[in-house]
Amino acid sequence: MLKFSTKEAIKSIRRAKLAFFFSLISTTLGLLLIQLSVYTYYMSNLLEAEIKNQFVVNVFLENSVPAGDIQAIEQKIKKSGFIKSVLFISKDEAAKNFVKDTGENFLEILEFNPLPASFVVELKDESLNKKTINEAITYFNSIKGVESVDFQTGYFEKVLRYVNYAKKYIVAITAFLFIAALYLIYSTLKLIIINRKEEIETMKLVGAELSLIKLPIIINGVLIGLIASILSYTTLYLINLLINKYLTPFAYLTGVVYNSTSYFTFFIGPVIGIIISILTVRKITLKI
Repeated sequence: MLKFSTKEAIKSIRRAKLAFFFSLISTTLGLLLIQLSVYTYYMSNLLEAEIKNQFVVNVFLENSVPAGDIQAIEQKIKKSGFIKSVLFISKDEAAKNFVKDTGENFLEILEFNPLPASFVVELKDESLNKKTINEAITYFNSIKGVESVDFQTGYFEKVLRYVNYAKKYIVAITAFLFIAALYLIYSTLKLIIINRKEEIETMKLVGAELSLIKLPIIINGVLIGLIASILSYTTLYLINLLINKYLTPFAYLTGVVYNSTSYFTFFIGPVIGIIISILTVRKITLKI
């Protein structure tokens, strides 16, 4: 039965080449929309992580802290459970960074270096929320030898609020694109059934089994899904190459997303083809 149904599916493609071509194009477009929705959602999560990682906690030390106590302070910071990484900035390094950033060398005027030594603390991703940040700041301030702790709390909260708003819209857009793609593929398979209406009625008249009528259409949907997957994957591959060549600043993010989700395209086409074709043929009965 499977061999016969496959042959019938291929024959129907040959008999209606134009319809198959448009079906393939629309299905490919649908898969690209689904992939775009996945890209959009995945990209939003990456951007959120990148934005959060730009915020660090600066833990400034008292000038009177002995050099031998610095390592002990670092160990206390590491034991907090809040941090991802910690970097020590000595007084001399702080002065060099100041001159590099501002172009002004205060050492030419002052006879001493007023800048304190500090630790630049990068918090864990799960710690980047208002409650945990406040707990971290309170803990760092309690460490003996720490003069002050600096974190752009207000700015961080504002950025985080905008990111959360953006994610809500992105989720809504993603859902819309996904539904639109599924409807497009569903409409395509409905078109195939309409084009085969006379053939289906003839099969009913000669007493064909219902499964024999439905199976070629389902196989047709799988074939369209498989070829559309190959086309959409190729399209995404070419787009990624163009981004790497002409939009270098975005190459890292798009590359991560592409590498993480590109193979999804190969599987989604045939799977959607099977599911939607089954849903499409469910109304076909042996009634004439």
